[in-house]
Amino acid sequence: VSTQSTWGFHSITVTGADKVGKGPGLLIGMHSTHNVDIILNVVTQSQYTGRVIRGLVHRIVMKFNPYLKWIGWVPGSRAGAQGLIQEGFITACLPGGGREAMQGHENSYSLLWEGRHGFARVAQRTSCNIYISFLENMEEMRFNPLFWILNLLYIPHLFWKIVDPLPKPIRAKVRLLAMIVWFIFSFVTIPIPAKVILHVDGPIPYLPSESVETIATRCHDRLQELVDKSQKGRRGRNIPRVLWEAGLWHVFSRLIVLLLPLLVPYLFLPIAFPFLVVPLYLVIVTPILSALQSLVTSHDDHKDDKSS
Repeated sequence: VSTQSTWGFHSITVTGADKVGKGPGLLIGMHSTHNVDIILNVVTQSQYTGRVIRGLVHRIVMKFNPYLKWIGWVPGSRAGAQGLIQEGFITACLPGGGREAMQGHENSYSLLWEGRHGFARVAQRTSCNIYISFLENMEEMRFNPLFWILNLLYIPHLFWKIVDPLPKPIRAKVRLLAMIVWFIFSFVTIPIPAKVILHVDGPIPYLPSESVETIATRCHDRLQELVDKSQKGRRGRNIPRVLWEAGLWHVFSRLIVLLLPLLVPYLFLPIAFPFLVVPLYLVIVTPILSALQSLVTSHDDHKDDKSS
């Protein structure tokens, strides 16, 4: 089943939302470099499935963004995920985390889980369904000038080449610091009117007797397969291609909507000009002229006194 929103900045299309059942489950996705897609993904799925999606967020991110608890998100942990599932919720997580988001634009659509399979252990303990989700063209939704420059200079590659060989305690602290810096600057972005498609698939079959590694690997491969199919096998970000595929009218109309708030003051400036200039003249210019006139008059009076 495919449903499309003909308006909206990204004109989102949803496919496969009907595959999400009524029971509890885990929803697995991949990370972008800008994070904007996360809320769009969760809100859209909630709208089309009628289910409340609860998100698992890194504990440090939650400390810096406590408002996330107002939309039902909690610090990511196996105990927290298991509790939400036992309460009947669909619980979303991104196994790749910040490391996946910071691997460079050319690897934007490549999963990087680094052996993380905690979600599979939760699924095994709760016997819940596992669903996968991917937002096509999500990386092209935003342009970050700072990240673009850093990527051109190969800074992400150099950083991980230096950090990965470090001892584990030091590596963990450096990665955490890098993630905090990345998260702060990830919101310094320019919106791009890319058309996006939300793909939902599942449930992913597994047996309780299977190992956690086997379940996680199957989910990884199914999600990467969905990503490759949606992106037509193309890896890496390509904003010009996505805008070309979106069409001239879509791009032009969304840019007008984006720039309209900046243009409104200039549209009303001719009308507002008299109402702005006259008060300014009365409040600022008139007292200055009066003061100058007083100085000139006093100077003339002083000359007349001397001449007399």
